[in-house]
Amino acid sequence: MKKIIILLSLSSCTLTNNISSLKTIKNCEKNIKTLQHWLNDDYQSGLIPYHVAQNYTYILDVTENDLKKLKNK
Repeated sequence: MKKIIILLSLSSCTLTNNISSLKTIKNCEKNIKTLQHWLNDDYQSGLIPYHVAQNYTYILDVTENDLKKLKNK
């Protein structure tokens, strides 16, 4: 459950476009990779169903793409 809260915090944080420094963007990208790993672990362990894992994977992918756009500004 803590992982879900962290994920939602991260995704809402990136949508506000308050991320400006390259260091912050790189840290967010690192956090997304960690969240993707946790998500995969939870799915493989059977802690979350497939459709939930897919939804969170989609959110992480969109957030990751938004960060890449910010980084390339």
